Amino acid sequence: MGFGWKVARESEYLAFYDKKIITFAKKALVCPLLHKCIRLDVSPVYYSSNVKAWSRDNCRFTLPVVSTVGPWVDDTECFGRYASRRKSLSEEAIRDMVRMKIAYQIQGLASCRTMLELYLNGGTFKEKVLDNVQFELKSFGLKVYYLDLDLKLFVDPPHRPSLTHHLNGMKKTTLAPEKKVSRLEMADEFQTKQDAIYDRLNDKFEVLSEEEEDLYVLAEESLPLVED
Repeated sequence: MGFGWKVARESEYLAFYDKKIITFAKKALVCPLLHKCIRLDVSPVYYSSNVKAWSRDNCRFTLPVVSTVGPWVDDTECFGRYASRRKSLSEEAIRDMVRMKIAYQIQGLASCRTMLELYLNGGTFKEKVLDNVQFELKSFGLKVYYLDLDLKLFVDPPHRPSLTHHLNGMKKTTLAPEKKVSRLEMADEFQTKQDAIYDRLNDKFEVLSEEEEDLYVLAEESLPLVED
């Protein structure tokens, strides 16, 4: 019946489909008429793209994004999901889906934040994007091994060369009052400490003056009276 050996490469698994049951192997004796077998490449895929998005304050920008995504091999349930998806989808279709999920999450989260919030809180934004993308891709049996988007590297879209300048201006405007407030607070704190030192010194001088006055009275009383 045309049996033959199939051997998976180092980065592959053989997936066998029997109705709803999926089994995996690195090597197996296969008959094309009896077995539906697909080679699954489990190597992580590197993605690089420029995602176009809008901020809450209606600023358009393009954000460079790099990521590495691959099948979740060390989780049997997730790997089964990936194999199930691959039964009806090509590798290229899955890659397009990954790009779409990453772009949608960045665009959705960016639309809830101003440009300044994105610029100053880039770490928090990146963590949120990573968590949301991983949650979305887990249902496809995929794992995000790496995702990075540097919000300090905004790309000015065509005909909008002033975006970076606008961001820098917003940052300076926001941080300037904070610097002024901190200097006033430092001046007030210094004045308070200085007043406290002066108060302590005045108290000591008052005590010394009282002691000197008492000594003067005692000395005056102990002196003999001299009559002319």
